[in-house]
Amino acid sequence: MGGLAVGQGWLAGLVLMAYAGSWLRSAWRLHAGGRPWRRALGLAGLLLLAKFPQMAGMILHRLRRIRGAGPRIIEYK
Repeated sequence: MGGLAVGQGWLAGLVLMAYAGSWLRSAWRLHAGGRPWRRALGLAGLLLLAKFPQMAGMILHRLRRIRGAGPRIIEYK
């Protein structure tokens, strides 16, 4: 049982490192585009947070396609 926890911790650490790398890469590119470091780091954080609702939308789309549901019209008021 202890080996399983070590394996999961290693995987979680790897995922966190991937997210940190993505955040730093985005910040680096925003800074290279002319933004100050403080603003680039903040914007990169928002870009990173936006990945979660994007992924949720992709999963929802896939599940609807698997179920055979048609597209739904989005009505803005």
